[in-house]
Amino acid sequence: MSRTLTLAALLLALVTPAAALADDKSGPTYKTPQEAFDAVLAATAKKDAHAMVRCFTPEAQQQFAAGYAARGLYLRDRTNGRSKKDEKLAETYRPLFDVLDKHGLTQKATKDLKVGGFRPNRQEREAILKLVKDPAAFAADYLTAYAKIHPPPDNPKMTLADVKVDGDRAAGVVVVTVSKTVKDKELTDREKNPIAFRKVNGGWRIEAEPEPAAKKKDK
Repeated sequence: MSRTLTLAALLLALVTPAAALADDKSGPTYKTPQEAFDAVLAATAKKDAHAMVRCFTPEAQQQFAAGYAARGLYLRDRTNGRSKKDEKLAETYRPLFDVLDKHGLTQKATKDLKVGGFRPNRQEREAILKLVKDPAAFAADYLTAYAKIHPPPDNPKMTLADVKVDGDRAAGVVVVTVSKTVKDKELTDREKNPIAFRKVNGGWRIEAEPEPAAKKKDK
């Protein structure tokens, strides 16, 4: 998973999904990238997934949905009852598979959709998004289920730094700090993640990470 999506996963996993999330283009407008970032943190603190998801661009919401769907489909295919170990693993990830079914990614609907790994290519992503009617709702449901299986770090502190604006786009760095106690010692982990912003309808939103450039074929 990309660094930008790792950050988004951390944010999304800390909130409870609302009943209906839309990847519409008529979300809130923020005057600066900092305001958009602060809105995400505020929504996270309030456990308001609807408000938080709308801080991201529609393209970002779709990217989340496609990436998480690819993970779920790959896991479901790999744990399809081939051994007792697979059956046990399938039961562990059953909540993820239930989310896939809820949002139209049933085994029947995806029988001809082959996903090669956790990061779908353009063709796989387009095929997934044709089946998912509400990408934002799917992303929130999936990450909520995943967080129950693999709980996120407790009380991460996130700050935005080094923001540079270039027209309708901006980029910066998110510093994620997690403190934990190990054998009566207080330890602090600090990680930096790149983050991008883009204006949508005159207001800033958090942007999806650009697609990697296609590899050139050897002559």
